[in-house]
Amino acid sequence: MTGSRAMFSRHPLAQGSLYVSCDDGWLPVIDDCLTRLESFGVPIEIRRIREKMGCLQMSIVAPTTLPTENKIRWADIIRAAEETALKTCEVCGAPGRLRVSETGTYATRCDLHEVI
Repeated sequence: MTGSRAMFSRHPLAQGSLYVSCDDGWLPVIDDCLTRLESFGVPIEIRRIREKMGCLQMSIVAPTTLPTENKIRWADIIRAAEETALKTCEVCGAPGRLRVSETGTYATRCDLHEVI
């Protein structure tokens, strides 16, 4: 979570809840998603970005002024980022996979950080 401020400083169109509740390994995935969304040239209303059950969840609202085809592309960009995070270690950003601990805790981790 330490690098999220620097990440958001690169995205002037991002507004709303500029807080990320996940480890730094997913920040490049989120950063890339925001860069793609900025290509629409409209404000990016962030409601929430967090880890839940080992998955990246991003609630980013498309402006009502966007045409329908752009809203579909907007949603596809977010969905692609969430899918990429499922293959990316939340801790370090290396290739990873969704893992479940013996106690039922879910996390997406690489082999080095597999212990949950």
